This record gives sequence, structure tokens and C-alpha cells, in this order.
Amino acid sequence: MTPVLISSEPWDAVWRRNQQLASRIRGTLFVEPPLAGVKGRWRSEDGIDVLRPAKTLPRRWHLGRRLDGRMSARALRPHLKGSQAVAWVTHPMGSALAESLDAPIVYDRTDDWPAMEQSPAAQRLIARLDSRLMRTADAVVVVSEAMRRQVGGAASLVPNGVDSRAFDVRAEPPPTSARLRIAFAGTVDPFRIDMRVLEELAAHPRVQLVIAGPGAMVPGAESEGVVAHRQLPALFATCHALVAPYRLDCAANATSDSLKLYEYFATGLPVIATPTAGYERYPDIVEYWPLGSSLEEAVQRQFGHSRARREVARAADWSNRAAAMSDVIESVST
Repeated sequence: MTPVLISSEPWDAVWRRNQQLASRIRGTLFVEPPLAGVKGRWRSEDGIDVLRPAKTLPRRWHLGRRLDGRMSARALRPHLKGSQAVAWVTHPMGSALAESLDAPIVYDRTDDWPAMEQSPAAQRLIARLDSRLMRTADAVVVVSEAMRRQVGGAASLVPNGVDSRAFDVRAEPPPTSARLRIAFAGTVDPFRIDMRVLEELAAHPRVQLVIAGPGAMVPGAESEGVVAHRQLPALFATCHALVAPYRLDCAANATSDSLKLYEYFATGLPVIATPTAGYERYPDIVEYWPLGSSLEEAVQRQFGHSRARREVARAADWSNRAAAMSDVIESVST
């Protein structure tokens, strides 16, 4: 049995769920989104065989998706070496390749993909493909209980996770006179992130806001640009608190499971967040925005809950998540 992870993201230095799981499940082949061309290319990344497929037509066209799926399946078959593939789909646009492989399908629904689209035409297309996958997949995986309620049926729950040892930075509370260094890690996407919170923190006279990731600029913030996942713990170790201001009016956030929640928790650092994207589950160990006290008091108070946050992170270690996903993959291959 060979898992074929059909990713909506390339394999790069910013590891997300797909890279974390693929690197821990033996024998996984990783398929990136296609680029225009006539021939796909293979390479090795961290011991994983990675295919960057070629596409000849736009994927928004039905014919383009079908051709893309067939070409990618043809490129994959020699690397299966006679093994039974399991199509591990992580986005609805991967459904054509999954069907072309003529293999059992696991739909790892990591986000509410239709809600992530802003164009009405794109939303209709993704909703149709998403619905079809949930009907036809041999197994459906969701990342949160809210998403399981949304999709119904017998979906398996495999939330996001963290390399808990790597992110255990053991930071200490700041002196009361110190300027607070508060970090946000991830893409600064105004569609999902409340920019007003970041702007208010950046303008605070006692705060140095640090942005580690691509996206919109925040005036007054220290921008570190894209930070490789191996370097992120060291950056967090220079901070006094971490922030995750997800928009409460974004439907995609309501069922998501923020990967940064577990990375933040593993550090033990105080976490300031809005009550969505998974943070609503932890009212005792997260300070919700808007704060009910001064920023300094909130940070000092949350240092008292460092151990509780680390315990959540240890239970969510990627090794545990990979074992759960392996069980799902094996269940459809027998």
C-alpha cells in the first residue's frame, strides 16, 4: 500500500499539515499542484519523493482537470512499483487525480474549502467537487468537531498537531518594565485575519509586534518574512506572547483547527486570540480579544497556565496524528 498525498500546497520550507504527516507515514508519495507544461518532474525532499505535475489547460475547466488527473496518474504509476495506491486527497481540486488512479480515496478535509473561496464561480465549483468527494470517498477525515457536525456522516477526526519537543522554548515572564514582544506566525490574510487587532498591537507603545510570514503589511510591525518551520521555535523564544486574531465573521474559521494553536501552546508562551478556529475550546488558557484587562496583566496572568498549554500540545504531537491518519489509510486499503 502506497499513500499518494495530493496536496494543494507545494513542498517548501514552511511545513504545514501535509508535509508533517507525509514525512511521518512511511512510503508516502507527495504530489504538488501542477505547473503549466507537458512533463512532470520528480525530486526528493527530506526523504520523500515529490512530484510536480504538468498541466496543459486551466484546472477551472472540466477538461483541464481530467487531463491533469490522467497525466499525473501516468507519472505516478512507475513510482508505485506494483503497490496498491491510496489517493489521499487534501483539496477538492485533487479529485480528478484521485479518480484517475482508480484507487481507494481518503478525503482529508483540512478546511471548509467552499468557504475559503471569494469568487462566486470558484465557490460553486469547489462546493460541487467537495460534495462529490464527501459522497464518493472511502473515508472522510475532518480536523474539528465543528467540521464533523458540518459534514455529517461517519467522518474520522484527525486534528492538526505540532512537533511538541521542537517548540518547547521554555520562555520566562518579562520584567514588568519590559516592552512586550508579541509574534504572529502565518499568512497575514485579511480574508481570515482581523487586521485591526494586529494594527492595534503594532501601534501600542509598550509592544513590538513581530510578523513571521507572508501577506499583507502591518504598519509598525517588525516583519521577518517567511520563516522556515525549523527556525520558528528560535523566533518564538525571543517573544513574550503570541497572537492569533482570526476573524469571527469568516465562515471558514468557524470549523477550522488552527495549526498555529498547537505550535503556540507547545512554547508555553501566553496566547492572545479571538474565540474561533479552535481557540474557543480553551477559555481558561487563552486570553480572548478584546482583552478584559491591560495587555501587561493578561500576559503575566497567562504565564501561570504554561504547563496546561504544553499538555495540550504534547497530546497533539504529530506522531500521534500520523498514527491516527495511518489507521484511516490502512482501513481503506484492505
